[in-house]
Parts: sequence; C-alpha cells; structure tokens
Amino acid sequence: MREGWKEVKLEDLCVSVKSGGTPSTKRSDFYGGEIPWIKTKEVNFNRIYDSENKITELGLKNSSAKLIPARSIIIAMYGNGDTAGRCAINMIPLSTNQACSNFTFNEKIACPEFMFYKITTHYRDFVHLKSGGAQNNLNGRTLKDFKVEIPPLTTQRKIASILSAYDDLIENNLKRIALLEEQAQQTYEEWFVRLKFPGHESVAIDAVSGLPEGWEKVKVGDLIGKVKSTTKIKSSEILDKGKIPVIDQSRTFIKGFTDNNDALINIKEPIIVFGDHTRILKFVNFPFARGADGTQVILSKNERMPQHLFYFTLLDIDLSNYHYARHYKFLKDCDIVLPNKKEAVEFEALTKQIFDLILNLQTQNQLLKEARDILLPRLMSGMIDPWAGTEKVEEQLENELAMAAEPEGEYNSKKQ
Repeated sequence: MREGWKEVKLEDLCVSVKSGGTPSTKRSDFYGGEIPWIKTKEVNFNRIYDSENKITELGLKNSSAKLIPARSIIIAMYGNGDTAGRCAINMIPLSTNQACSNFTFNEKIACPEFMFYKITTHYRDFVHLKSGGAQNNLNGRTLKDFKVEIPPLTTQRKIASILSAYDDLIENNLKRIALLEEQAQQTYEEWFVRLKFPGHESVAIDAVSGLPEGWEKVKVGDLIGKVKSTTKIKSSEILDKGKIPVIDQSRTFIKGFTDNNDALINIKEPIIVFGDHTRILKFVNFPFARGADGTQVILSKNERMPQHLFYFTLLDIDLSNYHYARHYKFLKDCDIVLPNKKEAVEFEALTKQIFDLILNLQTQNQLLKEARDILLPRLMSGMIDPWAGTEKVEEQLENELAMAAEPEGEYNSKKQ
C-alpha cells in the first residue's frame, strides 16, 4: 500500500448510513411536495441537483424515507439491468426510495467528492457482490463492510479538485446545450404552433383547417421513410470503449460503443431515434449503431418535413396516456402539421446551425469524460501524483490519451 494510505471499511468513514423509503401511495397528500425523492434510475455516476419526483413533509414523516444531507453518496442497491452498484452525489438535501443506500461521510477523515469518485471505481466490484433471485441485489451489510484504500485527507481533496474540474466543464457545456435546445424549441413553437413564422402576415389562413394556405395535417407514419437495416447491438454486447457509439432508448444519450461495422448507420441525414418503451426521442447527427431493445429509427421521406423540424414536431406529441405499451404504433398514427416547403427549409437551415454547435459541445464533453475516466483510476491508485503540478498531470494525461487513442477510430471525433 502507498505511504500514508490506509484500508478502511466504508461504514467507518461515515457519520450515518441510511436506507430510503417510500410513502404510502394511497395518500395523495404524501406526494407532489417540495422534497426531491430519488429513484435508482436517477443514480448514474452523476451529481444530483433535483428530481422530477417530489414528496411532502407529511410523506417524509410518515415513511421510512429520511432527509439526506447534501454531499452524501447514494448507491443503488437494486434495480433492473446494470443499475445496482451505480452511485451519485447529491448537491442538495433530499430523500430516496428504499432501493438506495445513502452514505454521509465524516468530513474530518473523508472528502465526500473524493469518496464519490472512489466508489465509482468500485462499480465492477459491487457487481460481483450482488446476490438474490431473478433480480440480483446488493446487501446493505456487505456494502458497509466493503473496504477501500484512501490517502490522507489533504490528498483526497486534491484528487477531488482535479477530477471535479472536468465535471464542472462538462456541466457548463450541458447548460449551454440546454440553452441552445431551448432556443430551437422556442423558434419551433413560434413558427409552427403559434404560426408566427417570417412573413406570416401576408399568408392567408384556410377557413376549414385553420392553417396557413398550403399547410395540411398528415399522419406521422405517412412521412417515415426506410432506413437500411443493420445489426442491432444487444445490451450485453455494448462496450465501454469502441469505434462506433451505440444509441438505444435509455435516458443516457450514448449507451456505449461497439466495433461491429455491420451495425453502422451512416447516411447523410441526421436520424431520429425513438424509444418504443421509454418514449424518449434523440436527434443523432453522427454515425452510430442501434441498440437492440425497442429502438426505432425515424427518417423523413418528405422534403416539407426535414429532420430537424420532424424532431421538434415529434417532441410536441404526448404519448404519456399509453403508459407501458409499445408506443411506436401510436406515434405513427398521430396527426401532425405539414407546412409549406419554404417555411420548412428556412427552419431547417436555422436549426442546423444550432445543432452543429450542440454537436461540438457534446464532442467536447466526450473528450472531457475520456480524459477524466483515464485520470480517475490512476489518481486513485497512485500511478499519477496529484501533487506533481498541473503541467505534470496534464503531460501524463496526454501520454495516456495518446496510448489509448485508436488510429483507425474514424468516429472518435463524432462521439458525444
């Protein structure tokens, strides 16, 4: 073991380890309050600032859920697929459901940010600790007894600051992406929902349809063209690294990678990916491979409905009432507005510029993630000295990136 480092049980580094809980679903006054309530699907090696799920003070009081202090580490104890073992750090006080275990560290001996990155490196170890029947779970006692090697507190903080710098840049880019997407969304609504497109004052409105003359309503399915069939990548076949990004129906934009060239979708037009189960829409403007489970690809065959416009039009469709059904057949049966070619082409040109900027930011984020993920295990193992100075750390990182780079990786510059 490196000098000054020591092996400690996770529980011995904490002031508390608490499980979450779920208020009774029979009480509507337990839900919809102000307290964020995290489920395991939101735990994905990330910082958590809020949740779409909320409970009330009354719900918190009448359940086993607890209010967890900010900068605790949340570990998913069970869940479908690869969920169990993932972790997150909460940036605000919040609560979780019973599928999460929440570690609040003693900051006199353990830096919470360092422990977040440290626990991230042990995900594979946690996977091997799973036990159970149809759905393998983590055991709370086993997790508390799990031993980690940690350096002195000052070194923990130094390592955390280096790695956090990458995540800060990634978050800033994500904020910029959100603003660009909002700009494009607002333009879509102004032009095609409120019908205030450039020159609308001089366009007559059809008395029957209520639409500008030449516009019409059509079925989504009537606009969808064919995309050449390629091999679909199963979840079990997705790699952490590879030449071709894999896009599936999950919330994560890029699920992973593959080196299977037979799976490549590479056409001149962007592709819209629709999750048959999740209803999630993704706009993909780079070569990719398609995930196997419930992933539909959509390409317009009508020049009056170019891809950027098609994407925002589909985003405007509400399929939430169909719950857990396969949604693609319902999507194709929906009515949407088909504008004149002039307005469609103008909108396409405008939004393409925005999405090109978004792609550049996403590419930057992928490179930042790669750099962080190379540094992470090396800082945690002592291979890279965090006190060597910024220039020395960057020099070592550049060497590592050069060694890891794939000369033939034509899609590396297109990753998100």
